[in-house]
Amino acid sequence: MNRYLTPRRLIFGFAFCLLLAAFGCDGDSSSGPGGDGSAATDLSSSDGISSSNETQQKPLSSSSSTKIDGSSSSVKGAGSSSSSKVSSSSTARSSSSSAPRSSSSWVLPLNYEITYDSLIDDRDGQKYYTLRVTDKFTDASITVMAQNLNYGTMVSGDSEQSNNAVVEKYCYGDDPENCNRYGGLYQWAEMMALDNSCNTTSCAHLVADTSNHQGICPDGWRVMTHNDFDIVINSSGDGVRGVRSGLFGGLNTSGYTLMGSGGRSPTKGFEGLRTLAIWFFPNEHGTTYKETRAYGYGINSSSNTLVAYESSLENKTYGGALRCVKAE
Repeated sequence: MNRYLTPRRLIFGFAFCLLLAAFGCDGDSSSGPGGDGSAATDLSSSDGISSSNETQQKPLSSSSSTKIDGSSSSVKGAGSSSSSKVSSSSTARSSSSSAPRSSSSWVLPLNYEITYDSLIDDRDGQKYYTLRVTDKFTDASITVMAQNLNYGTMVSGDSEQSNNAVVEKYCYGDDPENCNRYGGLYQWAEMMALDNSCNTTSCAHLVADTSNHQGICPDGWRVMTHNDFDIVINSSGDGVRGVRSGLFGGLNTSGYTLMGSGGRSPTKGFEGLRTLAIWFFPNEHGTTYKETRAYGYGINSSSNTLVAYESSLENKTYGGALRCVKAE
């Protein structure tokens, strides 16, 4: 008999195999203990939970109370004046895509009980939420952006918006991320798509219809007017608090989501981020100051009063935010 096959060695070998079986070892080193670990790697890559699913914020469009119900049809806008800045011939179109986001995890603090639509500005692909608001006293309605416009080329706050060939914007603190969050800041002439000389001279003849002036808004949209904002203010019953977002000390019951975008002062500094919102209307000031001033409104985070700003905050060279209203 071969010495390797003695009964004692056979019994020992059989017992060893029983021990291996008890520990789940079938002799295949690729999947059991003592292997290269590939089985564990496959489990984490195919069956495990991706880390991005654990850390990514929930998109606004996935909220059950926020509806994006857009149309794919485009809206043709009005043409611009020959004296205006160069404008795009592209159109703004509605979209059912998800909420606009900045590059960080910050998201727009919308009212999730409001049904929003959205539009895409074909000039640069930016997406904006929009909503329909109705004045509770007059029943007048408008469709308005729920975000400030963020269009144009950023320029430094210590310079004027003087390049009449392109649309220019300030970003608070010269930080592009603030434009992504709060929108651009525009001088009056820039906002109206006029030559920058209109900041120091009267150009009322170039804004003949102040109730329907496109300015730098997307095609099919126009610059907000005093009457438009009255409709927004009266749409919720909560006045100024109903207009301001929660991050701006308000209730946002209107869904308008006004942000504390601050401004760029005529002295070339920035002021009021998260505490002040200011914007212009198409109307120049009365006969006394029409060369250098235009009408505008402002709201701060600590007051429930709507302020018609005077002095330096009405100066056309102030940089304020812009909301656009759908031309109807």
